[in-house]
Amino acid sequence: MGFLSLYKQTDRVELGGGYYIDIKRHLSMAETARAEEMRVSKDIRSEMGAAKDGKAGDVTATVMRIDQQAYNTEILVAAVVDWNLDDDQGVPLPLPPYIPGKPTGDDKANLVRRESIGLLPAFAVKRLLEQIAANEKAGADAESLAAFPGESVSAPA
Repeated sequence: MGFLSLYKQTDRVELGGGYYIDIKRHLSMAETARAEEMRVSKDIRSEMGAAKDGKAGDVTATVMRIDQQAYNTEILVAAVVDWNLDDDQGVPLPLPPYIPGKPTGDDKANLVRRESIGLLPAFAVKRLLEQIAANEKAGADAESLAAFPGESVSAPA
């Protein structure tokens, strides 16, 4: 068993009524980087004050847009593995396989996943994000380190 295989587990988040969503216990750096990219706008700009005596004004503010909802959606797009959710008529909500995002251009590959995730009630999203955050915090806990008995991690001298 290799190092990366230690981080392939999933967790089941129960939603009540027999419904559940399975999520990856650990997200990769590439998966979280895509979400971070969605959180902060690429159009960061500085606003200038009024010009005085023919000279340019001072920078009064640097403006950037933070989109926490886009970040949360991308985290869920990467994290959700399976579910048994359905719509009002009992038709299963589509959940096509996750396709890792490309570093450039729009990511249309996961559009159906985003649409289905967008239908989740707020309490379910909150519960999923809390579980993902708890998993991230516990990423290097004793359970993970137990796979490497007798070894310790230390900084080079």
